[in-house]
Amino acid sequence: MMNSLEKETKWNNMVSRWITKIKDKCKPYLLAALMATSALQSCSDFTIEVIFSNPKKTSGIVYNKEYKEASSNPVTTSNFINSGDAGSFMMDEMVEEEEEFKIYIKTDTDTFIVENNKDLYQKLAIDSKVDITYREAHELRYKEKEDWKKELVENYKMKNEILDIKPQKN
Repeated sequence: MMNSLEKETKWNNMVSRWITKIKDKCKPYLLAALMATSALQSCSDFTIEVIFSNPKKTSGIVYNKEYKEASSNPVTTSNFINSGDAGSFMMDEMVEEEEEFKIYIKTDTDTFIVENNKDLYQKLAIDSKVDITYREAHELRYKEKEDWKKELVENYKMKNEILDIKPQKN
């Protein structure tokens, strides 16, 4: 028969082993959370803003087109799923591939890629001249100064957003 001190000691040892097991399983997650927190703290004096330019116009020429047929046979993809204590397993998923259209347009300063616009794909041939209306998306990074004013540190052009494309009349 155990006395209360032995029961308490046994209970404490069991709890201690349980806490150690949990701590060992959670170490990678705790480390990732700690790293993310420190990364956020080091970036906390920056603010990021995305802006768009006023619409711009340019001319270009179609230099390539790509077409990919829709697959009549759905493709099976396998995803590896790790569910912790329940083990790991593979899950198959049926994915039907859709028809894809791409048009590549070269201008003096940029290359534009137009995706999945079947009408435009059918209208334009390689070497067709086009007029493009677009706007630029910029990511602005500001640093907070001591007087609470913002100082622009970086202006990064992320992408061009196409607003309109029209074939030029010959």
